[in-house]
Parts: sequence; structure tokens; C-alpha cells
Amino acid sequence: MDILINLIIFLPLLFALIIYMPIFPKDDKVIRHISKFSASAVMILLAILCIFFDFSNPNYCLETSTSWINILGINVSFVCNPISMMLAILLNFIFLIVFIQSKGIIKHNSRLYYALILIIQTCTTSALFTNDFFIFYMILTALIIPVYVLLLNYTDSKKMPNSFLLFKTSSLVFFLLAFLLMYYLNFKYSGVLSSDINDINISDFSEYTKTIIITLLITGFLINFPTVPFHKHYTKAVTSSLTPVSILIAIILFDVYAFGFFKYVIQLFQGELPNYTTILILIGTINIVYSLIAILFEKNIKQIICYSGIIYSGIFITGICSLTQEGMTGAIFLLITYSLTALGLYIFNEIIFRNYGTYNKNKISQLSTKAPRLTITAIVFLLSFITMPLLPQFNASLLCFLGSFLSNDTIAPKLYTIISIITVAIMSVYLLTIYCKMFMGERNIKSGKISDIHAKPAVILLFISVLIVIAGIFPSFIIDIISNYVSNIYDMIGAY
Repeated sequence: MDILINLIIFLPLLFALIIYMPIFPKDDKVIRHISKFSASAVMILLAILCIFFDFSNPNYCLETSTSWINILGINVSFVCNPISMMLAILLNFIFLIVFIQSKGIIKHNSRLYYALILIIQTCTTSALFTNDFFIFYMILTALIIPVYVLLLNYTDSKKMPNSFLLFKTSSLVFFLLAFLLMYYLNFKYSGVLSSDINDINISDFSEYTKTIIITLLITGFLINFPTVPFHKHYTKAVTSSLTPVSILIAIILFDVYAFGFFKYVIQLFQGELPNYTTILILIGTINIVYSLIAILFEKNIKQIICYSGIIYSGIFITGICSLTQEGMTGAIFLLITYSLTALGLYIFNEIIFRNYGTYNKNKISQLSTKAPRLTITAIVFLLSFITMPLLPQFNASLLCFLGSFLSNDTIAPKLYTIISIITVAIMSVYLLTIYCKMFMGERNIKSGKISDIHAKPAVILLFISVLIVIAGIFPSFIIDIISNYVSNIYDMIGAY
């Protein structure tokens, strides 16, 4: 099993080194096929690992560990639990789709592009599996570098990559201070020199130091989710990048940081977090309300999708920070449902741009007549994104809001939850109006000839649509796995 886990993590890095070797041919087609082969191989290895994995047992995990700096208690250990396994399958599937969708979009320096994404793939999977917070910190640091280089080479903004780098590195400062303080205090009180979260005992920490650590960690993660007012670097990076890069930033990075929040904040400080529940739910509500206001004044459909993603990050915060079993289960389920839905929407958005040459929603019309196949394949993503019942976004959001409403007996979380629900309902109606105008609006004489979707992207969108429908109609097979795992954490928190 050790070999299998290590191959899943490091095989993309190996292929990145291979395609960037001077002796490797510079043929774009060969490089793309090798990258797709690497992603496909990882998916096959994950499928093999799933055969031996017991998802029904919340305590089941597969672990591999290698000594690194023994004197400091820092080891390269990777642990696959049910949640990290599901997210690893999801995100590596998205990487495969990114490689497929990059055809025709990446027109220069493809060797650099595919090598960077393969490196990001290794960083992503290792971040999901690691239990050592110093290793996690180093992975986040390593993850920023290839993303920054991608932004430098594959965006139309000169200032945005530096702004993105500034925000990401500032969050790393918060993480480093929190981890160093936790590392030192754990050694001081327990005598154990280790950065593995299973060896950290915070019970002897003073309330003051716990407050400092929690504040540092929460601040670092909120910058990366993103949350208002730390969202500008995110929206600019997503909207000014090529679609595959936008998918990496809007979906992959968000899921990595969200799972990190769950592991290094919720699981470590479950006893102290009830004191922060109300303020964090308020932050989630502010995210939701602000993003709706931005959407109402926005014409760019890519920007609208981006701000809708910030709304769902607010819903995630609302659910995960409720510290209820319903809320935390819904928040993790939301990571899966949002990732699939947003993936389909960004691909749909790219197809629209190729046809119309614009992201302006007012210049896009009559898609149902001009592109019927695209209309059929895209309808599931559109309905899921507006939280239509019987689709997974609705189930996930419902659990998150139910958890935040039940989080404690005070009136504030309930009031914030009601405001969030009303805001999401308004967003759903508004987005539905936009989609109706795009598909069935009055004819735009300037739109020109519109080609329908080709076979390959149609198959991809149809496959993702089927996954979304299955997760919406039969959510229990995913929710039960998440709920069983979360119940252990909820038992430690207590009936709050």
C-alpha cells in the first residue's frame, strides 16, 4: 500500500520532470498526451486503492511514513482517511479534465504549462494526505510557486499575479506563526517534539495562547477561501486567466484550503471553537450578501460564476463552523458538489466565449436554438448552481444552513442563517433569469453564427452531469461516509 500511495502522490511530479527534460520532444501534442496519461494512471491507481479501502469505517485509514528530520520530530507521513480519499479522487479527476480541456487553449510554451500543472497535482494530493503541519505548510509554499508562474504566463493582467502572490505569502506568515507556536508549546508541556497533529495535545495550553493560535490559523485560511475583504486577488486571478487556470484557482485551491481548515482548525481545536461559532457564521453571511450585491451589478458571466463561488465559500464557512454534525457534513459534501458543478460551468463558459468572443451576458442569446446540444448538456450545471431541489447543491446547502441554525441557543446565528437563506434564494432567482435570457432571450443580430458543442466536450459535460444527478438523487452513499467520519469529531465537541 505504501508504494501505491507514493505513486498516486509523486507520479505526476515524475512526469513533470520527464516532459521538462531537454531531450524530451517539444511537440505540444505529445506533451499533452503524456500529461493525460499521467492523470489517467493516477485515477487508475486511486481506483485500485479504493478496492482495499473501507469507506464505511470512519476510523479506517491507510498510512505511509518516512523519517525526514528525526531530531525535530518532522516526518513525511501520508494518511488516507475516507474524506481525504474522496477529495483525492475528485480533484485528480478534475486535473484529468483540465488536461483534456487545455487542447486549443494553450498556444505557447506548453511544456512549461503542463509541467506546472503536474507539479500542482502532486502538491494537491500530498496536501490532502499529510498529517504533519510543517509538511502541510511546505506544500502550501510549494503550491504557490507553480500557480504564480502560471498566472505570469497565462493571464492578460500584469499586476494581478503579484497581488495574488502577496496575499498567498501573507497567509503563509499566519500559518507559520501558528504552527511554530503550537510546536513549541506542545514540546514545552508534553515533552514531545513532533509536528504530527496526532501528537499535538493542546489541553495544557493557556486560553490566551489558544486564542492566538486559533486567530492566526483562521485568518490565514479566510484569506485563502476567499472571504470579503480578501477576495479581490481571487476574483482577478479567476476572471483574467485562461479557463484551465481559472479551474485550478477556483476549485482546486479552494478545496485544498477548505480541507486544511477542517483538519488543522476544526479537528485540533474542536473544544475551543464554540466561542468563535457566531462570529464565523457572521463572516460567512457577509460573504454571501456582499457577493450577491456584486453579482447584481456584474455583466461578465465568468465574474458572476466567480462571485457565486464566493457565496458557496460563505455557505461552507457557515456549515463547517456551526460545529454541528449536520453543518459539518453539509460543508464537506458542498466541496464535492460545488467542485463538480463549477467545473461544468467553467467549461460551458469557455465554449460560450469561443462562440461569442465575449463574456458579456447581454450579448449572449438564443442558445437553445443555436446550440441545442450545449443547452441539454449544460442545463444540469445551471440548475445545480442555483440550488435546485433534487440536485446536490441544494442538499449540501440545506445541511449547512440547518447546522448553522442549530449551532447554539442564541438568536444571532439563527438571524444570520435566515439572512443567508434569503440571499441565496435571491441569487438563485436572479441567475435563473440570466440563464433564461441567454438560452431563450431575444435574438442578438450581432451574435453571428454560433456552432454547437462538439462530441468530446459534450461527452465530458454529459458524464459530469450524470455524476451530479446521481449525487443529487442518491446523496446518501456520499453523505453517510462523511457523516460517519464527522460524528467522531462531533462526539469530541459534544452536544453544543
